[in-house]
Amino acid sequence: MHDMDSLNAERILTKMGELYEDGKLNTMPTPDLYNAVIGSWARRSQSMPFDAPARCAAILKHMEGIADNNIQAEEGHDNSSLHVKWKDFNVDEKSYQITFGAFKSALHCREITESEDAFNIATQADELLQHLIDRVKYGKDEAIPNGEIYATVAACYCKGIELLAAEIEQEQHILIEAGVDFVGIERTADVKLSSVLARLNLLLEEMESGFERHDINPDLSLNAYMEVLKAWSLVTLNPDAQEEMLRIFRRVIDLYKHGEHNLSPTSEMFETVIHALLRNRTPSNVYEAIELLKEQQRLHLAGNPMCKPSIQNYRSIVAALEDKPQEVAAILKQMTLLYESNVMDEKTGNTSLGFHELLELWHKVDKTGGDAASWAESILLRVAKDVHESNSRYSESTKLLRTKNFNAVIKAWLETGEVGLNRAANLFDEMDELGNHPLLSDVKPDHLR
Repeated sequence: MHDMDSLNAERILTKMGELYEDGKLNTMPTPDLYNAVIGSWARRSQSMPFDAPARCAAILKHMEGIADNNIQAEEGHDNSSLHVKWKDFNVDEKSYQITFGAFKSALHCREITESEDAFNIATQADELLQHLIDRVKYGKDEAIPNGEIYATVAACYCKGIELLAAEIEQEQHILIEAGVDFVGIERTADVKLSSVLARLNLLLEEMESGFERHDINPDLSLNAYMEVLKAWSLVTLNPDAQEEMLRIFRRVIDLYKHGEHNLSPTSEMFETVIHALLRNRTPSNVYEAIELLKEQQRLHLAGNPMCKPSIQNYRSIVAALEDKPQEVAAILKQMTLLYESNVMDEKTGNTSLGFHELLELWHKVDKTGGDAASWAESILLRVAKDVHESNSRYSESTKLLRTKNFNAVIKAWLETGEVGLNRAANLFDEMDELGNHPLLSDVKPDHLR
């Protein structure tokens, strides 16, 4: 539906309402009709990011006015008949969902390239949220703000912060090249960032408040916490960033441990916070990152699949500990235990702790000793035998993956020097016995001579 179609649909609906009030139309325009027009504007949000969401909000408020019997009669006329006419009209949750969806869609418009535009959209969405909260406080509970509405408003502010952070970086680069002082611009941007970040923190508090009906809102949104974490991760130079990220993330973990299982921390959350901490590798940040990784491991081993550690978290921490080989080795041993607990994923190539990547990290602390190759061989043969015993279940691509894994381990043994030659040679025999023809390998027998 084009923008003129949406505008015409709104005009027709308005005219229907007028005719109904005048008694010239017997059928009351229903909430579904209003929702259809709101939806038509919402679908234009990506092409009209400033106007379409505003039109949705205006129609929604008009619906509220009808439902509240706030119909204004002309001067000198009684409007009691209008109250009767519209007495069955109501606003439902769907109306609010569509309208806030329009604000969320607007964020994907390619025209939103400046932070001020994104903040304007965020402000409109936030004002509508506050309007909805006020209605709830006054007993108009046709739609209590749910967690996803808070997540939408948070996403709008986060988009603005993302663009502002990029603008600051670009301006700083230009001014440094020109030899101009950046301090004044930086302070102005800091004021804006601080204001928006404070509002994001307050959004989470409002979401949790339960509107004085519950100790805590039963409809919390993990996405809202994620958006606020992302916002803080974009401003790691802010002196409060690390502290606020950890506070918010620990709040999520605490809520989860106390029974809010719909708020399970995710691998993405762990990765976001750990990477943000390690952009500034102070001893305290490295310590906090390692503690978070340990918490992620505990949650995963306790049976939470949402917390499966990713290879990226280990890479980041190994890089931060590059001058401490013993600590790196300890991290890799933890990593190995997790990999082995998920070893069967390797046959489909879907594990987040990749075989090749883990072997590569082992090499960083064990270039010649053979521990990495020995570990890799034990894992490889265990997986390869399982695949071989259930050969019909796996595709040619899986067999090729298995061949590549053999290659990786053979090369690992060859790099250990003379001690690994026999093991490398034996693996060629193992390949043949398990159905992987050695000629498919990019490691050739003559490499062993």
